[in-house]
Amino acid sequence: MLLPSVSGAVFLKKSTFSFLRPLDPLEHMTLCYEDVYRDQFINFSMLAEDPDTTDDVMNLFKVIVYLEQQMSESFVQAFEKEIFNLHAPDVIMEGLLEKIQSEMDCQFASHILEMMNDVTDLYKGMHKILELLRYENTLASPDNDINPGALYHFSSLLGTSVVAESLRQQAQIRFQICRNLLLICNILLNEKTLDWGVLEAIRSVCTPEIVVLTQASYVVLWLCGLTTIVNLPFSARESSINRLAPLKLAPVLNLRPVTTCTSLLELFISSTGGQEARKSFARVNCSDEALAHWHISLLPYLNHVRHIIWPITGGTVLAEWLLSSGQHLWLQQYVRLLSNWCEWNCCTRNFLLASAFLSTGEYNKAEDLFETAAKGVLTDAFLQERCLKGNLPSPTGAYIHYYLKVIQLFELHKAKDSVISIANTALSIVDPEDPLAATLYSIKFKHHLALKHYELAFDSLNANPDAERKKDNLRDLVKTLLDEKKLDTLLNFTYGSMDEFFTNILLTRARANDAVNNIFYDFLYSYQIKRGPLSHRLAASVMYEQAFRLNHINSVEALEKQVKCYLAAKNVLHLCKPEHAWVVRPADPDEEDEVITIQPLAGSNEEMKVFRLRKQVEVVNIETVEKELIFASAKLKLARFSSSLSPVNITTPVELVTLLNTAGLFKTALDICTTFELSYASIFEVLTKNCVSLTEEENPSAWNWLVENDLQDLPVNRDSAADVVWQFLQDCLEKYEKPCMTTLHYVVCKKIIGMRVYFPHWLVASYKVRNPAEFLRLLHGSGRLEEAIEFTSEYILSAMGYGKEFFGFTQPLAPTSPAFCLPVYAIERLIEELKIQNSMSLEQPYQKEYENLKTLFAKYLETATRVSNQMCQTKLTSGSLRTNVFSIDAR
Repeated sequence: MLLPSVSGAVFLKKSTFSFLRPLDPLEHMTLCYEDVYRDQFINFSMLAEDPDTTDDVMNLFKVIVYLEQQMSESFVQAFEKEIFNLHAPDVIMEGLLEKIQSEMDCQFASHILEMMNDVTDLYKGMHKILELLRYENTLASPDNDINPGALYHFSSLLGTSVVAESLRQQAQIRFQICRNLLLICNILLNEKTLDWGVLEAIRSVCTPEIVVLTQASYVVLWLCGLTTIVNLPFSARESSINRLAPLKLAPVLNLRPVTTCTSLLELFISSTGGQEARKSFARVNCSDEALAHWHISLLPYLNHVRHIIWPITGGTVLAEWLLSSGQHLWLQQYVRLLSNWCEWNCCTRNFLLASAFLSTGEYNKAEDLFETAAKGVLTDAFLQERCLKGNLPSPTGAYIHYYLKVIQLFELHKAKDSVISIANTALSIVDPEDPLAATLYSIKFKHHLALKHYELAFDSLNANPDAERKKDNLRDLVKTLLDEKKLDTLLNFTYGSMDEFFTNILLTRARANDAVNNIFYDFLYSYQIKRGPLSHRLAASVMYEQAFRLNHINSVEALEKQVKCYLAAKNVLHLCKPEHAWVVRPADPDEEDEVITIQPLAGSNEEMKVFRLRKQVEVVNIETVEKELIFASAKLKLARFSSSLSPVNITTPVELVTLLNTAGLFKTALDICTTFELSYASIFEVLTKNCVSLTEEENPSAWNWLVENDLQDLPVNRDSAADVVWQFLQDCLEKYEKPCMTTLHYVVCKKIIGMRVYFPHWLVASYKVRNPAEFLRLLHGSGRLEEAIEFTSEYILSAMGYGKEFFGFTQPLAPTSPAFCLPVYAIERLIEELKIQNSMSLEQPYQKEYENLKTLFAKYLETATRVSNQMCQTKLTSGSLRTNVFSIDAR
């Protein structure tokens, strides 16, 4: 069927149809060898220049076609298989030549030589065929105008199919020509019937080029026979392309959905390959009329497409497309087929194949190929354009930038081990002074850290020549190891010159985190302890700082931590020399500035200078730390005992003592008073009140606070809480009352009097020994006349020698005894009080006591007067008069 509108012809069949297309000269001479004549190529410049050479070319094609007709299918398959296995075509042909001759008739070689006799100039004829085989349409200048109509030429599904099939047919013909030319050369060289010069030209010039063209033609033929590998899901392919984004690969255009039977070449032409070919074809001077007739524009367009897939060019469009479109297996085979002979862009192909291995997760293969591809950094345009940045000063710089690009690709694919390996390769060639060396060390550190190779990560940061990067890396290492709780690993590193910065990192993080659950302070303490005695004060400072911060947190957990911190600080300060046993803390912001005045020099006109100094920090010695430890421990004990009292907000010892008294923690309250030099009066007053209350009414809950006062050593009946608490009061009074003092006795007695109960015997006995006169006045002043009368009587009798030991007298009243006194005025007032009480009542309730006491007191006065007179007489006799007055009132 003819198509006049487009000058085309279609061959119709029952279930399909075929287009009849024009042939190029090589196809024409191969397929129409019997009807070929010189004038057919008059419009083809390469064959129209020299008619004689054209005749030789046609005669040579007769031989080529004859050989094709004589070859068996097994030979063709064997030859292609060996090429696919990367054997050299000339070596293959030598091995198969003998087999070919055995398969054909015995006159085969002589018939070939006879046919070659028709060739006038064998070398020129063969050379012209090679020109036709390697001929590629000269691409139009990029400056030419674009013909918009050509941008969509052969872009339909049918047009793409026609172009792909035409390329396959051309590839088949060209491969046959190359193979048969190689066979002709081997026959001629074996027979040696031609002139030596011609044979040498064939051997040294023609044969090597035929070998290369054979391999290139085979690769194109192989590509034409491939079917597309079913693509990954769109999302997976997009993800793979995104990870290869740093390569800036040529975009995959118009990639349509494929099936298992779609031709790879057809898919390429419908996508990027056809787009690139049309861009080039659109700049060729071609009229719209010529474009309208596809049989005219087909062959020029095929030349542009073939130029893109022809291996012996500088283009990488096909390899890039195979990578971007997910045809990784075919890319691998494509690179393999070109690996042992094609020097054009070999490093670029290895680079692209390595990128494909990245996408398929074969990182070790990718790593090897990337290192192999590095050889082309200075020669391959693709690698220079995609991997290098601007003009680099040295080849080493180019290699380093290349490796950095490769590292970037591995990082996008999360191949950390490979990143480290490539970084090591780059570091083996980089100049230590190069700024990129620091970058490479940082990369190694980052990925060693991600792989939890902590020792290797530390070695990498330690080797980094850039101090700032080293600090950044150390900061990351510290954070990671602390988050992973790898404290032993972090502690075992030797930081050397980085020690101060390491400490500052930890301090900064410690201060930025909550003070309670803060492993940074704990680790810093351990680290300073490990460093040895010279760092003990720093360890104490760390613990004290944490304890100081915990003052502002109101929780029992914070109190527990604070006590531990104070205790650690105190213990480690005890290990320091006394002159170094101190830490510092921020000064009180409310503290007034210190004013310093500098007087002017005498005779000068200068004014007086006044300076104000604000204290920034204050020194805290070990005694202060111990006080704060006791204070915090008391708060903690109170908080644990009674949550309702909420001691966490207490800031002064007085407040704390009040709450401790309320809770019944008297032992702890006494410790606080001792530490902060406070009066014990309030404690003994509350304790006495509790003693009296328990005596009056037994309260089982009293044991809750009693057991908190360390009563294990008290020899009392544990069945009675009242007995225990009275014994505890007695024990505390004996321990905390200073010798010859009765301050606390007075407080206890006043409380007992106030609560209208009797004094315990031990308290009266203790008061008798310490200060009986004060006790007498206390009884009299509180209105306890009966007790006062009894006590006064015993007091006077003890002075005269009856029970003197109960009142602390060592000797009774005698001329030889040391001077002592009784409260005469107090006794007189008591006697006068009894007299008044008797006079105010008809019953005279104290008449008997009055008379007895008056008589006893008069006897004492009489005895005291007599003893005094005797002492005076003795002193006068001895000449050393010293007056001892026994009846002096001790007020």
